[in-house]
Amino acid sequence: MFAYTVVSANAMKTDTKYIELEAACSLTERQAKEILAHDKSWLDKVIGTNNEIKFNFNQYYLLSYLRQRPELCDKILQFSYDKRCSPSTFIEEYENAYRVGWFDKDREQIKTFDKLYEAATDFVLFSWNLGRFEREEHRLPKQIREKAIESGNELGWKQKDIKEVIEIARQVPMAIVGGQVQYLFQDGTCELYWLSIDPDERQLNEDWLTYCNRTARQSIEKFDRLISETDFDKEVITFEFLKSKKDKGVDLEEHKVFILYFNDDETEHWMK
Repeated sequence: MFAYTVVSANAMKTDTKYIELEAACSLTERQAKEILAHDKSWLDKVIGTNNEIKFNFNQYYLLSYLRQRPELCDKILQFSYDKRCSPSTFIEEYENAYRVGWFDKDREQIKTFDKLYEAATDFVLFSWNLGRFEREEHRLPKQIREKAIESGNELGWKQKDIKEVIEIARQVPMAIVGGQVQYLFQDGTCELYWLSIDPDERQLNEDWLTYCNRTARQSIEKFDRLISETDFDKEVITFEFLKSKKDKGVDLEEHKVFILYFNDDETEHWMK
C-alpha cells in the first residue's frame, strides 16, 4: 500500500511561536518589545547584545500567519498610509494590486503583489531589514498566477492548465524542478507524491536556457505519460479520507491539483 499524508487545513506547524510573528507585525520597536516581554524566553532570544531586535523566523511562517489574518493585513496597510516620515518602507494599493518598496523623495525598490497578505509579508520583512519576500511564481504573468490554487505555501494548477503553465515558465525563462498531484479540501490535503513529473536535475555545464527548455520538455512528457497511464480512481480509493469523500458524492476531479516547483536562480540575467 502506498504511503500518504493528510494534513489539517488549519494546522500550522512551525518552530516559531506566534508571539514572535505578532511582535514583528506590530512594526514598531516599542510595541514589539512589549509583546515579546510577555514571554521572557523569547525576549532574551530575539533581543541582541546591543538591545536591537533580531527576528529569525522563516518568511513562509510569516506568510501563513498573515494569510490567516486579513484584518491584520488591513491594519498593516493603514499603518503605512499613516506614516508621516521618510525615508521609510511603504505598502499601498495600486491598480488592483499592492506595491511595496522604499520611499525617499520618490518610490524605489518596488515589488508588486496580487494579494494583500503577500504584500504585507514583504512589507514586514523589508521594514525589519529581513530581506524581501521571494517567490518564484511571482515571475509568471498575472493571468497564469490568477489560475493558481494555494496549497499551504505551495501553488498548483488544474490539470487542464499545467502544460500552459510549464510553457510560460519556460519562456520567462524558469526551470521546472518538479511537480506532484494533490487533492485539496478545507478539512485536509492528500499528497500523492509518487505521482510526480520531476525532470532530471541540471547537468554539469548545462547553460540556463538549455536547462529551462529541457526541464519543460521532460515535465510535459512525464505529465502526458502520467495522465495516460494512471488510474486515478484506483489511487484515491486506497485512502480512507478520499474514499469517504467519493462515497458521499464528492467529485474528486474538482479537488485534484498539480503542484509545480520552479527554479529562477539565473532568470534575472535573461529577462527582457
